[in-house]
Amino acid sequence: MDEAQRMIADRYRLIHPIAEGGFGRVWKAHDEVLRADVVVKEVLLPFAADPDEQARRLMYAEREARNAARLRHHAGIVPVYDVVTADGRPWIVMELIDGSSLEERLNTQGPLSMTKTAEIADILLKALDAAHSANVVHRDVKPANVMLAADGRVLLTDFGIATYQVDTRLTTDGSVIGSLEYIAPERLNGVIGTPASDLFSLGVTLYRTVEGVSPFLRDSPTATLAAVVMDDPPPLRRAGRLTALIQTLLAKDPNARPTVAEARALLRAPRTTSKPKTHKPPESWEKTPPEEPVTEAALRARGFEQSWTGDEDPEEFSEYHESWVGWVICYGLGLFLLVVSATQSGGAASGIALAVGLAVSGLPSFEKWRGRRDLRKNMKPRTLRIDQDGVTTSDDSGEQYIPWTEIEQISVRHTESEVWGHSLLALHIRPHMPKLGDPPLVLYRTAGQHMEGDPTDPNQRKGVPVCVLGPMPGPRRIDLKNAVIAFTKQPLETEWNW
Repeated sequence: MDEAQRMIADRYRLIHPIAEGGFGRVWKAHDEVLRADVVVKEVLLPFAADPDEQARRLMYAEREARNAARLRHHAGIVPVYDVVTADGRPWIVMELIDGSSLEERLNTQGPLSMTKTAEIADILLKALDAAHSANVVHRDVKPANVMLAADGRVLLTDFGIATYQVDTRLTTDGSVIGSLEYIAPERLNGVIGTPASDLFSLGVTLYRTVEGVSPFLRDSPTATLAAVVMDDPPPLRRAGRLTALIQTLLAKDPNARPTVAEARALLRAPRTTSKPKTHKPPESWEKTPPEEPVTEAALRARGFEQSWTGDEDPEEFSEYHESWVGWVICYGLGLFLLVVSATQSGGAASGIALAVGLAVSGLPSFEKWRGRRDLRKNMKPRTLRIDQDGVTTSDDSGEQYIPWTEIEQISVRHTESEVWGHSLLALHIRPHMPKLGDPPLVLYRTAGQHMEGDPTDPNQRKGVPVCVLGPMPGPRRIDLKNAVIAFTKQPLETEWNW
């Protein structure tokens, strides 16, 4: 029976269903009192349920509404406005979020950047902290239950299977509540959901968000459950500074996982934690300790980071390639017209020949000036960072992280491709070629200027540009070379004059 347009509690008019799951159906509805659209969750009871089962389901749904309503003031949780009963089952009224779920975003647009994933992690950790402080465990943290609102908010939703720790557990039939690939291992052994199990589910969610794949999803439910319990997640390739956080959240032993406070500390931790040694001011010159040499460990701790505004003079990081054919034609024609003007006795023809000759002769210089102007106008602010995790480049198009495991060689040279007649000085990487059975190489883009290189192209085996370099004084070039040596054990390949 089509229930659209049905009124619930003489107030909420159902419009159309949004989603449906094992514990209920979600409707878009209209609040006739406040004249606003809302979401109404209908709790579905099993077909031909006996009275005891029906009573358990009703009690469960009422508790769901109580738990969620207690968290409605948190900025990172979808608020619950009301709960009503109709036809012997509860209907829970929530805010209608204009946006999509994180699951939908990942399915349509692929993984998010490390920076965006870190923002989502921070919001979800705060939401879980509020829930756990209220003795509420979510038990189903996953991308489908994370809403990305059009106004930029990130919200955790569907506390529909959350459990209040003071209540008696209702799943007495031994069933496990939650989505298989996101369930913590201890829950599969019969342990009730705990804050630590929520954090494991968060770790799987963050892994999926930044890597684009689920670490434990397999071809069958049995294989998925076995992977959750026994398999280590595949190595993280795009997580960067989130690697330590995600790895600790995915610990099989719940006691080895961080608390929410510890997880947030890991999230806020800088990429480099080592600090240079400091010495007290010497009492005399005789007691001044000898200067310590710069060690490889110090270089690794220091790393390298450089930013450019995009407004630098292209002459300092580009080479202009003139077409010799065009140059010969322009200068030849210009010289011819100048000779013609000189041989004329005067008059309009001589003046026209002189003017055209000068214009044609100056055309190559004009093209060079115009190319540099257009290049400068279209360069983007960008940042290059090299540290223990790998190479990270970023501009207004996003962040690109390349781990050391994917890098065979690093070089600095001018690009093969030209932009407005200019080849750009850029950091190039030569990736490891995949072996039989390995996933294909990813495509890298060039931070600072759109220039996408295919690492599988034989012409690109000298390296793929990943970041346009701006002006760099000699000491900074040395810092870059030292950082590359410290992390790769190989010298930075450069052109002869760099």
